[in-house]
Amino acid sequence: MERIERTESLPAEPDEVWAALTHADRLSEWFGASVVELDVRPGGRLVTRDEKGIVRRALVEHVEPNERLTFRWLAMEEGPGGEKWPAQAAQVDITLAGTPEGTDLTVVETPLMLARA
Repeated sequence: MERIERTESLPAEPDEVWAALTHADRLSEWFGASVVELDVRPGGRLVTRDEKGIVRRALVEHVEPNERLTFRWLAMEEGPGGEKWPAQAAQVDITLAGTPEGTDLTVVETPLMLARA
């Protein structure tokens, strides 16, 4: 996985975009998977479940309301039967910048390398 960066200009104020990022039902629409847990504070959890029942977990690392949200996907996925397998760990940094037209939303996803013994 390579670093991915994308910026979208949205016709909404930063507080409206922030609300969409920090409410599980609205974030589910964006992720395309159900957000089943969302605790938007440093050390909080983000848990998603897709249509196949695969669960992905993340830890919230940084929160600046209406400006920045950073979380880290953990290096494990879990199937509906409880089976687990490795997944790509990655840091996701989402920043919001107000513009005259609304908000620029930038998402940067950076893969994290695992240390090998």
